[in-house]
Amino acid sequence: MNCNAINSWWRGHVTLRTLHLLSIGQLASLTFAATNFTSSFIKNLGVDAPVTQSAFSYFTLALVYGGILLYRRQRLQVK
Repeated sequence: MNCNAINSWWRGHVTLRTLHLLSIGQLASLTFAATNFTSSFIKNLGVDAPVTQSAFSYFTLALVYGGILLYRRQRLQVK
């Protein structure tokens, strides 16, 4: 494959918005990984509190995506 063709494809398909969306997805994945690590660590300590652990996961997701919505300052569009 030609190097110019690859560069042309990257310039046409990879935009700042695409990279921003990918970084948001990676942030959500990091949040899930951190909460799952914390949950397994708490479980290994002998604490049995599944409701608290799942509530913490949803709280961190709401914190991430709520912050993004507040940063955008757009109205929610419900279909």
